[in-house]
Amino acid sequence: MSRKPISASDLPCIQCNKCTHVCPQNMVDPAFTPRGYLLQALMGEGAELEAGPEVWRCLTCLKCREACPSSTDWVGLVRELRHNAKGKDQCFECKHGHLVQILQRMMANPAIEQKRLGWAEGLEFADRGEWFYFTGCLPYFDNMFTFGSHTSIAKATLKLLNAGGVVPVLSNQERCCGYECLWNGDRETFSKLAKLNIETIAATGAKKVVTSCAECFHTLKADYAEERELPFEVVHSVTLFAQWAREGRLRFRKTPTPGVTYHDPCRLGRYEGIYDAPRELLKGVAGDSFKEMERIRGDALCCGVGNFSNCDSNTKFLQHDRLLEARRTGAEVMVTTCPKCRIHYGCYLDGRPIEPVENLQVRDITEIAAEALEP
Repeated sequence: MSRKPISASDLPCIQCNKCTHVCPQNMVDPAFTPRGYLLQALMGEGAELEAGPEVWRCLTCLKCREACPSSTDWVGLVRELRHNAKGKDQCFECKHGHLVQILQRMMANPAIEQKRLGWAEGLEFADRGEWFYFTGCLPYFDNMFTFGSHTSIAKATLKLLNAGGVVPVLSNQERCCGYECLWNGDRETFSKLAKLNIETIAATGAKKVVTSCAECFHTLKADYAEERELPFEVVHSVTLFAQWAREGRLRFRKTPTPGVTYHDPCRLGRYEGIYDAPRELLKGVAGDSFKEMERIRGDALCCGVGNFSNCDSNTKFLQHDRLLEARRTGAEVMVTTCPKCRIHYGCYLDGRPIEPVENLQVRDITEIAAEALEP
């Protein structure tokens, strides 16, 4: 089940430059060019790329592959180059002091006990059962990022699962999914976390795993499946809740709001092709107050922070551009299905923005849905 390493020779690039034309990083830094870097790799200069900063600046948003007539996997090559760079002790500068990666390496140690269920007090969950709710790092984010409550997403998800008649398994032994380590070259830590999580979930007897994080969803569904055959199915909560709403298992009241719009996260959208379910769920709650932005679905703009490996002035310009796009719809709430997107946009709004974006909140879709849930 292990993934075959990608080399530049595997990529059918025809040097048409479409990847560069749609690249968000190139929008704010014309010197960053996926086509040019790929040509460099094809010419046997991969070692030079590994030693420089360029390989860490890619947002891995997959817009390049969406535009590529040959479906060239430049992002897959980036992941490979980062793995090689990591093996040579090359690394990236992180505004958070590599805190996320340090936390993941700590959790990869099976001897460290996890105490992560305090947030679920008063809600229904089980030790064994068909459904497993994978919370990811939400219980840790409340201590790492001070703006907003992150466990509120987990509480809302558990409330909606309970309302749909599911009492899911929660486990103190669950670890971070390892997404950041995988995408920043630390495959050893990722593989340890994948092994621990798969064993933890399998031991509960769960056959279905639901997560409310777009990055956890893609990691468990796609990347874990490259480690070993999975004994369970992985679903994102938004897909499940939209289905339950259609079936009448969940009922929502229309909530008066000055307007909401939806931001497509890269992992749920371009990576997994899930575009309709979040819109269906939002329209069921917000009705006519739901407004679309100019760039949506596969054309949606990335939040500007790929894998916690880049956050600089370029990031801020991308975030500012996207938030203004949301505000132009008349919406006062930009909704997403990725807690990391919420963190990054929230950081912009809470920190030192290029210029203030007035009257705009960033919220998770599960919070919106849970508040509109009919008793």
